Amino acid sequence: MLLCITMRAIPVKRGDRFNQWTVMSELASVKRHRMVRVRCQCGMVRDIHLQTLRSGVSRSCGCVRRRSATKHGMHATPEYDRWASMIYRCSRKAPRKTQRNYIRRGIKVCDEWKRSFESFYRDVGTRPSTLHSLDRIDNDKGYEPGNVRWATRSQQRLNKRCSIWQRTLLLVCESAGIKADEIRRLVDDGHSDIELARHIAKAWYPNV
Repeated sequence: MLLCITMRAIPVKRGDRFNQWTVMSELASVKRHRMVRVRCQCGMVRDIHLQTLRSGVSRSCGCVRRRSATKHGMHATPEYDRWASMIYRCSRKAPRKTQRNYIRRGIKVCDEWKRSFESFYRDVGTRPSTLHSLDRIDNDKGYEPGNVRWATRSQQRLNKRCSIWQRTLLLVCESAGIKADEIRRLVDDGHSDIELARHIAKAWYPNV
């Protein structure tokens, strides 16, 4: 209740700027959410939640992104698609399950990348193949220069928040040409570590 009263007490007036939005007037609340009518720098007028302005979730009507896509000519590329998906995952527009894995864990997109696809592309580069997707090197950090790479599914699997034993096992399986799902099935069936080791050794040395 105190939070609601505090939020209600924060004034907003005509002419206030939030990124590319300019407040025209405050409207009647909708389901206890304060609503404002705003005009984008391009002239587009919309009615949106005041909180989305203050949190930075809504920065413009989309004209900045569209101009950026037109400028660099890469709006139909996999790189641009992954960039847009990255920003969506780390926003409050994402589903609750996605928010639990990202913004509620403090995983964010750095301001430079959020503002500019060109900056993201300059730092990350071209996707090497259709088998590669974006991967955070340190899963406890956000999307920022030095912590993002293009990685295969196998590389990403090894980078998940799992135990050292699981990572080692997956590496050994990969080296022996054994599918990880096969090993997981053996584990689920109750095979011991020695039996798993024998299974892997047999794959390495089939004639022994």
